[in-house]
Amino acid sequence: MSATAALLVAALSAPAHAGQVVITEGDPKDAVTRVASRAQVDAAGLQPIALADLLAGKTPQIRGGTLEGCADEPSTLEELNKHLAAAEDSLDSKDDYEFALGPAKAAEKAASCVPDALAPDLLARVMWAKGVGLHANDDVPGARSAWEEAFRLDPKTDWAAKAPPDMAADVKIAAEEAAHQALDLWVIPPGKVAIDGAIVSTDQVRIAAGPHWVRIDGKNERMTLDPAGSPVLLVPADVPAGAANWAADAALGQELGRVVDLLVPPESGPVYVVTSSDRVFVRTPTGWDEKMQAEKGAGAGVALLPIGAVVAVGGGILAGTAFGAGKSAVNDASVEGVTLTAWQDAQDRYDGAKTRLVVGDVLVGTGVVIMGIGGGLLLDGVSVSPLWLHGGGGIGISVGGR
Repeated sequence: MSATAALLVAALSAPAHAGQVVITEGDPKDAVTRVASRAQVDAAGLQPIALADLLAGKTPQIRGGTLEGCADEPSTLEELNKHLAAAEDSLDSKDDYEFALGPAKAAEKAASCVPDALAPDLLARVMWAKGVGLHANDDVPGARSAWEEAFRLDPKTDWAAKAPPDMAADVKIAAEEAAHQALDLWVIPPGKVAIDGAIVSTDQVRIAAGPHWVRIDGKNERMTLDPAGSPVLLVPADVPAGAANWAADAALGQELGRVVDLLVPPESGPVYVVTSSDRVFVRTPTGWDEKMQAEKGAGAGVALLPIGAVVAVGGGILAGTAFGAGKSAVNDASVEGVTLTAWQDAQDRYDGAKTRLVVGDVLVGTGVVIMGIGGGLLLDGVSVSPLWLHGGGGIGISVGGR
């Protein structure tokens, strides 16, 4: 990553920043020129950056929830099993359920700090023991939440059969809640994250709100999803090269929008994407809109200018010859001794010349209007930007985004 890109990434991480971001798959200077031309914005306010630089060094991120990793020293599977065994000993005693809470919480904490991938049935046992301990300590909502996780992690085990009699009703409620999957979680990219022990192979998964175990970026983490909204989980390190080109695809463009929204919040201002094929897109609330009107306008302007010129010149020629013909007719009609027939012929020629003069004047005016429209369209397709963008000093002009 270049020093300039590093500074921009740092600026984007701040609560607010100036400038409009240009994400590009190619030359940054060329990308700025194209955006300035097609979007009709000041090139000086554009900040180019490669998507790879924008993603570099970023940890997994989530919108619509939280991610919590290990907050302590690294642990081991042996340590986890030791805490779990102590919790399950309390469950087996059937009289000391409240004493299961401490070691169950210790096992949960250790699980987040174990570098190895953990079997979902092992995590389910941890959450079951925690739930029993919480219930015995009068935290019924916490107990139900823990049991919901146990049901999701290991649906094959008959947890209801393991429930102490005074907890059976709440275990039943937890089972029903575990089956209630009310959220659509977007995972970018798919195939790199395991949630509650299962690899997410599609970019969207139906999931329950609340806490979950995730295996992400080689770590065990706790993901808690808010009860409303459409959460997005992003693993920046796994976004493929060339992803900026997704802007040109209707479905993948939505995916790119979710990535960019996490990295450059919408309230930060406009974000442009220049693809490897030099197409320019701008972020909108519904996706990516292609910016191409300026270039089309420049092309139309170039086409209209000569048409207007031909019409105006033709009108001028017609008016000029009509004026000469009219003057000649007046002279012929004014000759001393002119016959009535010759005078009438001169009068007819004068009337025709006058009509052609009016038509010529109209054509000249029409041609000027056409050239004015063409000139306006051409100017709409011209961007004026510092020539340092083109490798020199002073002012440079780019027509039609090229």
